[in-house]
Amino acid sequence: ALKHGTKNIVNHIQHVAVDEQGIKHLVLADNSVIKADFYIDCTGFSRLLISKVNNTWTNADYDFHPDRAWVCPVAYNDTLTERVLYTQSIAQDQGWKFIVTLQDRMGHGYVFNSNFVSNDNALTEFEQSISNHTKLQEPRLLTWQPGHYKHNIVKNVASIGPASGFLEVLDASLFPITVGQVGRLHQAIRHADNINSVEIKNDYKLYAQDARIWDLSQKRFRLQYSLSNKNHTEFWRAQTETKLKTESLAMLKYLIASDKFVSSDNIGRKTYVNSIWPSHNFYNIAAMYNLDISDIWSRAKDYDLTKALEYFKNFKNKNHNLSLEGISIDQWCDRHQAL
Repeated sequence: ALKHGTKNIVNHIQHVAVDEQGIKHLVLADNSVIKADFYIDCTGFSRLLISKVNNTWTNADYDFHPDRAWVCPVAYNDTLTERVLYTQSIAQDQGWKFIVTLQDRMGHGYVFNSNFVSNDNALTEFEQSISNHTKLQEPRLLTWQPGHYKHNIVKNVASIGPASGFLEVLDASLFPITVGQVGRLHQAIRHADNINSVEIKNDYKLYAQDARIWDLSQKRFRLQYSLSNKNHTEFWRAQTETKLKTESLAMLKYLIASDKFVSSDNIGRKTYVNSIWPSHNFYNIAAMYNLDISDIWSRAKDYDLTKALEYFKNFKNKNHNLSLEGISIDQWCDRHQAL
């Protein structure tokens, strides 16, 4: 981007000037002024730009979403046994814990709901879970309001990633949401008359797809909590109350029965990569909890199911073969692109 004239300015924003059109300009810490036709807010939970012009925030519709997490980097005791190629998700008394393994350290986090446990008590449980490792920093508390903006583009500002909303870290759902937002914004800008055109701000596809993904993500989180068999603490009893569990199972069956594996693009070609996602995820949840879903079936035809299966097999085999080579992350990315 720098080769094409992009300016990279490292500074802090001390003031956001707004008018009826949206953001008028930004004042930086050195009193310099930045004025643009269009702004993209990537400031995470602070939502420094979008919050000045957007009043469409919607709280999550599930009361038990976790709203904070203790996080801490720790050193390996034994890289041969502890450094694995996947994220570990482990249920705890008041929520769940993640373990992410990196080249030189591990990241541990305890995700919980503040309505059921205090920060201090959650920290005590978290500290106990990492007591056999050396902390590289003291635990840090992250907090958020589960929810999202109904419209992630308002006036001349677009919000991307956690600036547009956040539910929780389970299954790293923010990654596909962010990638999708970037892709859809890119397409809207490409097809607009100019960078500040009405088409970008009012592109229905941007909002419709965002709304669908936020909704499906909330449903998926609710299912994975409420279908659990745990009931040993107030947190888990609230999650798995009989009525809620019954409603969740009915919702799961509806989602599987009403969705399709295969959709068509605007020129009639069948696509499998993205359209598989919702049904496949909800089938996984059913399998995870050994639920009987024999009374329902997707509307996909045998041919479509075969193509979907081929896609997953090919994707699995490609990644498996690359992982066997034991190459670095950079090499893996190069090979992945080539394949």
